[in-house]
Amino acid sequence: YYSQKDNDEGLEISTTLDVDELTERGYLNEQQSVTIEIENFFSHLMYSPEYTPLDDIVRKQ
Repeated sequence: YYSQKDNDEGLEISTTLDVDELTERGYLNEQQSVTIEIENFFSHLMYSPEYTPLDDIVRKQ
């Protein structure tokens, strides 16, 4: 059984990171944007799949 979903447009999240921290530490790519990988530790569908500054987001570089 195979099911294909429409293209994911992504999620908009808010964080407590300062813009200065993102630009000074080299987190921005050539398009001046940031890609964030979010790893879910639960394998069930979340009730409300939105992230807030209260969620734990680990920075990887």
